[in-house]
Amino acid sequence: NPGCFDYRLYLIGKKVFTVMNVSMYRLKAGDVRLPLMHFLSVCKGRFYNAVRPYMDEQSFQLMAGLLFGETSYMDEDLYEQFRLQGIAHVLAVSGLHVGLLFELMLRIFGGRRSWQTTALIAAAMFIYAALSGFSVSVIRAGFMAFLKLISIHLGRRYDSVCAASLAAIIILIADPWQLFSSGFQLSFAAACSMGIALPWAVSKGTELSDKYRKKWIYYAFQIFSPCIMVQLGMTPLIMFHFLSFSPAGLLLNPLAVALAGFLLPA
Repeated sequence: NPGCFDYRLYLIGKKVFTVMNVSMYRLKAGDVRLPLMHFLSVCKGRFYNAVRPYMDEQSFQLMAGLLFGETSYMDEDLYEQFRLQGIAHVLAVSGLHVGLLFELMLRIFGGRRSWQTTALIAAAMFIYAALSGFSVSVIRAGFMAFLKLISIHLGRRYDSVCAASLAAIIILIADPWQLFSSGFQLSFAAACSMGIALPWAVSKGTELSDKYRKKWIYYAFQIFSPCIMVQLGMTPLIMFHFLSFSPAGLLLNPLAVALAGFLLPA
C-alpha cells in the first residue's frame, strides 16, 4: 500500500517494536510493579466476569467496546459493519467518552467549583483513562478537560484549540512516534474540527434561525453540527489510512453519539 497507511510506523507509535509468531509458550507475569494499575485491571476483569452471564455474546461485545474500547472481544464481522458505516469510533474510547464522563461528574457535583471537586473529577478521569488503556484520544480529552477546570479556578478564558495544541506538544515530547499513529492524527483532527469549524457552523445556525424565525433550525444545528464537523474533519485521514468513506456515517453518527450518551453514563 505505497504512500498510504504504514503499519510499521503504526506499531512503533503503539510501542510495539517486534512482531513474532509462537507455537508454544509459557506466560509468567512476574512481580507487580504498579499496584494501582494492577488493582484497576483486576476490577475490570471481575466486572466482565460478573456481567457476562446476564448478557448474550453480542451484547457483551458491544458493552466492552462502548465502555472501555475493548474491541478484542468483538467478532470481526460485527466490528467491520461498524467501521464500514463510519461509526466505529463509538467502540474506541475517545473524547466523546471522556466528555460524557466529564459532564456527568459536573452534574453530580451540581456545578460546585472547588479544588476538592476538581481533584475528584481529575481522579475519576485518570481511573477511566487507566481502565481504557491510556489511549491517546483519552489522554488528549482528559488533559483538555483538566485545563478547562483549572481555567475556571484561575479566572482565565479557555480556548479548546490552544488546549489541544498544548496536549499534542506534551504527548509528542513524551513519545515523538505518536505523530505517525492514526489514533493521534484522528483524535487531534477531531479536536481541531470542534474548535475551529464548530463555532462557525453554530453561528450559521443562529443566523438562519433568526432570519427565518424558526427555533428548530437553531436546535438542529446544535445537535447535528458537532458530529458533522468532526466527521468532515476526520474524513481525509480516514480515507488515507483505511481507504474507505461512508456518507451514511454523517447521518448515523448523531444517532450513535446519542445512544452512547445514554448508555455510557448508565
